[in-house]
Amino acid sequence: MRLLLVRHGESTWNLEGRYQG
Repeated sequence: MRLLLVRHGESTWNLEGRYQG
């Protein structure tokens, strides 16, 4: 469960970073 949450957070961060970048 923790791995899934961490993975999901990374995906979201990547998307946000791309939008901001």
